[in-house]
Amino acid sequence: MAPSPKKEVGSWRCLFADVHGAVENPGRSEEHFFSRWMHDLLPVDRSKNKHHQQLRKPHEPAALSVNRTGLTVDRTIACVCRSCNNGWMNQIEGSAKAILSELVSGKRPKLTAAQQAAVASWIAMKTIVGDQDHPTTSAISASDCHAFYNDHRPPAGWKIWIGSYDGAEWQMGYTHFPFRATYGGAVPPHDRHYNIQATLFAAGSLFVLAYSSGIIPEFPVNGIESHLMPIWPFQSDPIDPESVAITTDADANRWYIAFENLVKLANG
Repeated sequence: MAPSPKKEVGSWRCLFADVHGAVENPGRSEEHFFSRWMHDLLPVDRSKNKHHQQLRKPHEPAALSVNRTGLTVDRTIACVCRSCNNGWMNQIEGSAKAILSELVSGKRPKLTAAQQAAVASWIAMKTIVGDQDHPTTSAISASDCHAFYNDHRPPAGWKIWIGSYDGAEWQMGYTHFPFRATYGGAVPPHDRHYNIQATLFAAGSLFVLAYSSGIIPEFPVNGIESHLMPIWPFQSDPIDPESVAITTDADANRWYIAFENLVKLANG
């Protein structure tokens, strides 16, 4: 017997519906944060079947800690329609898959400009999807989502770094930091409660940091240059992972604490 189709809940709309309008296949689709093709390359321990999640809600300076069943690697986020997920988003996956496979597997190849752009687009896509995991903590504007749909590139005001990772604590770890920043004493116009975000995650031997802000282009955390390479905006062709140090759990935790302190200061 064929499985029953999942019911559409409430007034759900695709994250990109305002741009693409009516589509042939509009039903809700669940996007894996860690792509399914990547699972065989990751050191997954299926015996654990649990993960820890910290959620920061508006007006609450302290994060809410929650233990959840299931593994982070299996986590899906239902924020796009099947037409988007099986179409242009799948094309972004395909364009980045070859070089991502090498990076996740622990190889450290030089990345050409085209490879950097492909990886940056994939990271931006995952960051936008991850930002929708809890809409109350979303910090990526509708205009950024629309720009990404149209260009398939990280929008203006985005910065993305990658590096090699060797550790256990951050393996398949994902952290999203939302900020609410003011400029000139006022909160700039924005369609989300938060207007800046930083996302950190590790997949196999790949470590990622993605930062987006429409109002504060300067990156607020120093000291990452010795471990992470900027791939967006584009700076050099090629880039060599051997030119930076490998990121350890101690490095990732140091950056986590720096962002945590910034969040407390900005959202306090």
